Amino acid sequence: MSKHSFLPIACILAVSFSIIATDSKAQMGYSKAPDIATILFDGTDFSHWTNCDDGEVRWKIVDGAMEVVPDTLYSCKRIQGTKTRENYKDFQLHIEFKLLEPKANSGIYIHRRYEVQISNTYKQPDDKYMGGSIYRQKLPDVNMGKPLGEWQSYDIIFRSPRFESDEFASRKVEDARITVIHNGVV
Repeated sequence: MSKHSFLPIACILAVSFSIIATDSKAQMGYSKAPDIATILFDGTDFSHWTNCDDGEVRWKIVDGAMEVVPDTLYSCKRIQGTKTRENYKDFQLHIEFKLLEPKANSGIYIHRRYEVQISNTYKQPDDKYMGGSIYRQKLPDVNMGKPLGEWQSYDIIFRSPRFESDEFASRKVEDARITVIHNGVV
């Protein structure tokens, strides 16, 4: 395995971000997760998560959802929040979240390199920080943000970059690919 193969799925960043849920109970009415899925959060514990500094998760569980605790935001040397304990190469991630603050700003940070932005973009003009964007790289084709306080979802399909190695070096031969489905729309 190359050193490029596996990294945490997501470090969930949290700045003015209120509640996040990735549970199998599906706040938005999605059906049960497939049998092959790893349920990263079932609404009861943080067993699949760690703080970004590899310590205990400092967030709370409230009504079956992860809730950010504001004084835990700067625990990871510029990377804030919580991350998966396991490492993944390619994956599909279903995440549900609810924003409670007008200036909510968060994201799903993938492989410590790519960020799918979470922010309040309901009826807002397009900008590089809008929800559903790949931070500073690609705006979503459609602004699918919902009003504050409503549950939203991302289905993120990620294919990691591909590398070839020989005895002397490793080089990238294919870029990463990210598809974001925001509230059911690609």
